[in-house]
Amino acid sequence: MEKINNIKKEIENLLPLMVKEIQKIYDEWTQDDYGVDEILGTGGICDQISQKTGEILAQHGFDIVEGGMDGDDHAFIIAIKNKTAFIVDIPPYVYETGGGYSWKKRPNVVFSPKDFDVVKTEYEYFKIEENLFNKLYNQILKETIDIHHKKI
Repeated sequence: MEKINNIKKEIENLLPLMVKEIQKIYDEWTQDDYGVDEILGTGGICDQISQKTGEILAQHGFDIVEGGMDGDDHAFIIAIKNKTAFIVDIPPYVYETGGGYSWKKRPNVVFSPKDFDVVKTEYEYFKIEENLFNKLYNQILKETIDIHHKKI
């Protein structure tokens, strides 16, 4: 139980950093009067939020798995460390309204760490190798550098 609490605390200690970065994503999200964004269309920002959450967790030694819910197309992250897994998410109703692929921005949202859900889930369900994300990231980075050097 102590291991679980320590890992959860480690995630919670990263929430202020996540909030800072996610606030930028929200603040840059613009929709017209019909709820359309030039880049996202009528989609929301949960994908961008989960990607940023995953990046921050991975930079701090967590493996990550993308999560989602059938029916409402909401994205979130599963953070894994020492064979312990947590869902890390800001529920969409905090910053947007709608469902499926049609979301509208809630006005004047200011995020806080309390907006996050950090919920223990079953590690065995994911059957993930330790540090998988970091291994894949490093491989992609190496390939990108190799391609860049070949062009020079």
